[in-house]
Amino acid sequence: MVKQFEYIDVSSSQIRNAIHLHKNLSQLVPEVIADYININQLYR
Repeated sequence: MVKQFEYIDVSSSQIRNAIHLHKNLSQLVPEVIADYININQLYR
């Protein structure tokens, strides 16, 4: 079984920068990923 996924062209540096600037991560990654990052306080 092969799972299909959407490739996201974003770096961890971009995510860290967005968090530092209090931007909405949903513009960079799918909402479910943004929620996971926020809930688990990743990149902080």
